[in-house]
Amino acid sequence: MNQPIAAESTSHSGSIPIRLGDSLIEVPSFEKFKEKLHIELLSDVRGHTLEKLSGNLSSDENWHLGIVARAYGFPTFETLLQSPQLADIVILSKERRNGREVMIYKGVQLPEIDHITKQMSVTDGDVQHKYDC
Repeated sequence: MNQPIAAESTSHSGSIPIRLGDSLIEVPSFEKFKEKLHIELLSDVRGHTLEKLSGNLSSDENWHLGIVARAYGFPTFETLLQSPQLADIVILSKERRNGREVMIYKGVQLPEIDHITKQMSVTDGDVQHKYDC
């Protein structure tokens, strides 16, 4: 039987130590997680599938996203992504990819980088840059 995840206290690094059985796992603070997630979402103007986003965050940050989601009170990473708490950074859309309908996750644009993303357009799956000369 799984034991519930219980947060200890926030460490100096902004991480939250989580006790999972006999192990202590570091989970990022919600603010740090949200910031890293937003950066990852903005990294691809075509958007991310759940699998791609999970893979990127897991490998780049070494996070177990199921544990991270449960530490914040959500049953799954997918539920967390679709929550009102992330609605200010996550754009949800459904697209047909490889013959099936999938949820696509994109980042809400930041005014600081809007001039960069306006130069990018998506054409046949390839990102092409437009330069005004």
